[in-house]
Amino acid sequence: MKEECWQYKNNPICEIPEGDWYGFVYKITNKTTREFYYGCKSFYSITNPKISKKKSNEIYSGKGRKPTRLKKIKESDWKEYLSSSKKVQEMIAEQGLENFRFDILKFCSSYTEMMMEETFLILQSFLNKEEKILNDWLSIKIRKPK
Repeated sequence: MKEECWQYKNNPICEIPEGDWYGFVYKITNKTTREFYYGCKSFYSITNPKISKKKSNEIYSGKGRKPTRLKKIKESDWKEYLSSSKKVQEMIAEQGLENFRFDILKFCSSYTEMMMEETFLILQSFLNKEEKILNDWLSIKIRKPK
């Protein structure tokens, strides 16, 4: 369990900052080896659970097909989040959280901005042939900005 807050410009961030933020791009750095990992995390998780016919009738009374799903938005696990990388998770488990630094590099207002920013940082490191980067591969699927 992660107990420390994320850092943004050397200030702890333990709550979602003011503004219309979708998520953030982060860098996890091993303090001893200086190896690092880039990633991104959204502040909210969105689910579309099925709803009952009774609930559907309560929500919608117009003509046409009634909705069968209802969008639910809740805060994600961003405060305790370590990484999606199994390699980084294993390193943290072996060496302990105190040996890693969790930095927010940029707050992003959309999914597309967040993915493009993360991709840019990883590509830049790959092109510069930085050996300390822990990201092994890059896969991106983005939406056109609205």
